[in-house]
Amino acid sequence: MDNSDLTDSGKSRVVSSNSELTAGDLIEAYYKGSLVHRGEVTDIAPSQELFWIYDALTGGRRLLDTTEFEIRKSHPQSLCQFN
Repeated sequence: MDNSDLTDSGKSRVVSSNSELTAGDLIEAYYKGSLVHRGEVTDIAPSQELFWIYDALTGGRRLLDTTEFEIRKSHPQSLCQFN
Protein backbone atom coordinates (compact mmCIF):
# COMPACT_ATOMS: atom_id res chain seq x y z
CA MET A 1 0.00 0.00 0.00
CA ASP A 2 1.34 3.39 -0.97
CA ASN A 3 0.84 6.00 1.73
CA SER A 4 2.55 8.83 -0.10
CA ASP A 5 -0.69 10.80 -0.14
CA LEU A 6 -0.64 10.83 3.68
CA THR A 7 2.70 12.55 3.96
CA ASP A 8 3.12 16.12 5.02
CA SER A 9 6.07 17.00 2.83
CA GLY A 10 7.93 20.12 3.77
CA LYS A 11 6.52 20.20 7.29
CA SER A 12 8.62 17.50 8.94
CA ARG A 13 12.28 16.76 9.52
CA VAL A 14 14.17 13.47 9.70
CA VAL A 15 15.32 12.37 13.14
CA SER A 16 18.61 10.45 13.22
CA SER A 17 18.65 9.61 16.95
CA ASN A 18 16.08 9.36 19.70
CA SER A 19 18.11 11.99 21.56
CA GLU A 20 16.31 14.44 19.24
CA LEU A 21 12.92 13.32 20.60
CA THR A 22 11.01 14.23 23.73
CA ALA A 23 7.75 12.92 25.15
CA GLY A 24 4.90 14.68 23.42
CA ASP A 25 6.63 15.00 20.04
CA LEU A 26 4.57 13.98 17.04
CA ILE A 27 6.33 11.62 14.66
CA GLU A 28 5.78 9.65 11.48
CA ALA A 29 7.67 6.39 10.90
CA TYR A 30 8.38 5.21 7.35
CA TYR A 31 9.53 1.79 6.23
CA LYS A 32 10.80 1.47 2.65
CA GLY A 33 9.14 4.77 1.79
CA SER A 34 5.69 3.91 3.17
CA LEU A 35 4.12 5.49 6.22
CA VAL A 36 3.58 2.71 8.77
CA HIS A 37 3.19 4.54 12.11
CA ARG A 38 2.16 8.02 13.16
CA GLY A 39 1.67 9.31 16.66
CA GLU A 40 2.82 10.98 19.83
CA VAL A 41 6.02 9.94 21.60
CA THR A 42 5.17 8.67 25.08
CA ASP A 43 8.46 7.24 26.43
CA ILE A 44 12.11 7.07 25.35
CA ALA A 45 14.87 4.52 26.08
CA PRO A 46 17.83 6.87 25.53
CA SER A 47 20.68 4.35 25.44
CA GLN A 48 19.00 1.94 23.02
CA GLU A 49 17.56 4.14 20.23
CA LEU A 50 14.08 2.89 21.16
CA PHE A 51 10.98 4.90 21.89
CA TRP A 52 7.26 4.31 22.35
CA ILE A 53 4.40 6.10 20.63
CA TYR A 54 0.65 6.00 20.79
CA ASP A 55 -0.05 5.16 17.14
CA ALA A 56 -2.87 7.21 15.64
CA LEU A 57 -3.05 4.89 12.61
CA THR A 58 -3.57 1.63 14.51
CA GLY A 59 -4.90 2.92 17.83
CA GLY A 60 -2.28 1.08 19.86
CA ARG A 61 1.01 1.66 21.60
CA ARG A 62 4.11 0.83 19.55
CA LEU A 63 7.79 0.40 20.35
CA LEU A 64 9.92 1.84 17.53
CA ASP A 65 13.63 1.61 16.77
CA THR A 66 15.26 4.58 15.07
CA THR A 67 17.61 2.21 13.21
CA GLU A 68 14.73 0.33 11.55
CA PHE A 69 12.55 3.24 10.39
CA GLU A 70 12.95 6.66 8.89
CA ILE A 71 11.54 8.83 11.67
CA ARG A 72 10.17 12.26 10.82
CA LYS A 73 9.27 14.76 13.49
CA SER A 74 5.93 16.33 12.55
CA HIS A 75 4.14 19.53 13.34
CA PRO A 76 0.87 19.26 15.33
CA GLN A 77 -1.38 20.26 12.42
CA SER A 78 -0.15 17.32 10.31
CA LEU A 79 -1.63 14.85 12.82
CA CYS A 80 -4.93 16.62 13.45
CA GLN A 81 -6.49 15.63 10.16
CA PHE A 82 -6.28 11.93 11.09
CA ASN A 83 -7.56 12.01 14.69
